[in-house]
Amino acid sequence: MRLDVGPGGAQPVAGDALQRKGAEPYMVPLMQGLVDHGYFSAVTLNREHGRVQDNAAVTIRYVQPVRDSRGRIFGAIVLNADMTRLFGAVTPHLAPDHRLHIVTDSGDHITLGPEGPENTLRFHGAPDFQPLDWPGAGHALSAEGQRFDAGGIVAHALTQPMQGAAGPMPLTVVVTTPLASLLAPVHDLLKHTVVLSVLAGALAPALSFAVWRLTTRPIKPLLALTEQALSRHASGKAVALDTTGDAINDLKGSLVAVLDNLSEASDRARAMFQGTADGVMMVRRDGTLTDINPSALAMFGYRPDDTVTLEMLVPPESRIAHRALVHEADIGPQGRRMAGTRPIHGVRADGSTFPIEITISPVDYRGETQFVAMIRDISIRAATEAEREALIADLGRAKADLERSNDELNSFAYVASHDLKAPLRVIDNASRWLEEDLGETLDEDSLENIGLMRSRVARMERLLDDLLIHSRIGRDDRVHAPVDGDELMAAVRGLTNPPEGFTIEFDESLSRISLPRMPIQNVLLNLVSNAIKHHDRTDGSVRVSVEETPRAYIFTVADDGPGIAPEYHERIFGMFTTLRPRDQVEGSGMGLAMVRKTLVTVGGEIALTSAPGKGSRFVVTWPRAAAPVAAQPDKAA
Repeated sequence: MRLDVGPGGAQPVAGDALQRKGAEPYMVPLMQGLVDHGYFSAVTLNREHGRVQDNAAVTIRYVQPVRDSRGRIFGAIVLNADMTRLFGAVTPHLAPDHRLHIVTDSGDHITLGPEGPENTLRFHGAPDFQPLDWPGAGHALSAEGQRFDAGGIVAHALTQPMQGAAGPMPLTVVVTTPLASLLAPVHDLLKHTVVLSVLAGALAPALSFAVWRLTTRPIKPLLALTEQALSRHASGKAVALDTTGDAINDLKGSLVAVLDNLSEASDRARAMFQGTADGVMMVRRDGTLTDINPSALAMFGYRPDDTVTLEMLVPPESRIAHRALVHEADIGPQGRRMAGTRPIHGVRADGSTFPIEITISPVDYRGETQFVAMIRDISIRAATEAEREALIADLGRAKADLERSNDELNSFAYVASHDLKAPLRVIDNASRWLEEDLGETLDEDSLENIGLMRSRVARMERLLDDLLIHSRIGRDDRVHAPVDGDELMAAVRGLTNPPEGFTIEFDESLSRISLPRMPIQNVLLNLVSNAIKHHDRTDGSVRVSVEETPRAYIFTVADDGPGIAPEYHERIFGMFTTLRPRDQVEGSGMGLAMVRKTLVTVGGEIALTSAPGKGSRFVVTWPRAAAPVAAQPDKAA
């Protein structure tokens, strides 16, 4: 339900014109269950249907939760107020030269004179917004009480906190008047005094001179003292004092300047105390809490008007030890952390505890040593550290499990390869014995079958060897000495067996590099061997080159063979994979699988560019920082 108030009074809004307001910023604290009491919203421009309309009113809202018979919140009453009309309705009784300024915590302000508002409400979010522009306005808003400013304005500020969703929202009322107006009666009195003095002087010059001497003599040392006080301005800069030769007027001006200096220093200290994000407390040696800033109150869950003692902020079981720490404190001028590295907990108003960090520093306050405690809520940090420690423990367990699994896998691969080779050797020996025993009785088909059986046995042995090599990739800690590119090319060429007429070319760029022989030698050997084995011509060619970058060597192995269809570009890197029948090509199908695993282990990459009839081009990215992760046999699968 919504009521709009206009010239004709309150009118209900039709149902089809109602809007959803649950996501508006002023409703979010209530909708999320963050508050259970009435509160004022921030001052904003009014929005209709989620948008700020032209000439939107500057609005403040009061949200009052509505409860059912069981005390549960089921809705809210929201009062919208046009700030310009609200403040403009104020009718203070002001003297002609007095002004009343109303200022929100966001800086929105309006100025009222004897006849009413002198300007429209200045909204802080408006493009042409300007803060209060009379001299000393910023200082007057930061502290209550009178303030004399060099601009000749006397201000008196009164701050009234309003309940917001996240805490108090100060509303400040400042009354200003020119200093000259306040001092006008004094000047009139001085003028009359001067006239009387002149008349008296005409009758008794000697008496007048004596009175003048007696009056001004004690003023001059006082004036000198005020000048000395002004020379020690809180900012560190000397303050110039205009003198007229008139001791009384000079004393008046110097006293005003001294008050201004002291007020500025007080304002600055209060602003620092009130505005710091950390909690700040002042405590006597006996544990009496003498002052506490808003951040500390909010941290412990108290309101500004709550009466708080130090005992209320410390867990019961720690109060005696805490009093001893404060009473027996031996703190240097730089301060120290309370309780060292031991954890400290505070108690919130609701009784819950939370971890805090306290730094204590001594201060001399009116001849008494007190302690300033800087308090920081480290709940998030403590939770993060606990999470990190748990993660480290999990990683340690995972590492141990992985090492155990790798050891088991290595043992299994070794035992399996050796145990499986034993029956293969028996089969090979048995075939040879059959051939020797039967001799010439074997026909051509039988001899072909025996030869085929031996080739299958040899292939199985190669497959088991490659399987063992694959399982050991990345598990050998031996360090290999660097070799230059010429030696690497010679090793790869010597380990291949190309058919007559086949060409292996090594680009001259390879002669300029130097890196550990293993495992890059086996990577290049497998790629070159694959290019030879899977070529469709005996007069084909394969070319190896390298490009150096600041972070890696980029090797390219390109051939002019039959090429590989795109649908097989990923499949060929699987274990035991060949694109041609086993009877047509000798190999275990493990070569490219070992190449990829090696590159993954060192943080490298391999990419393939190929198409049927256009050859194949493998690009290997080998990091310069790659450690030699494996010492593998000089063999290609």
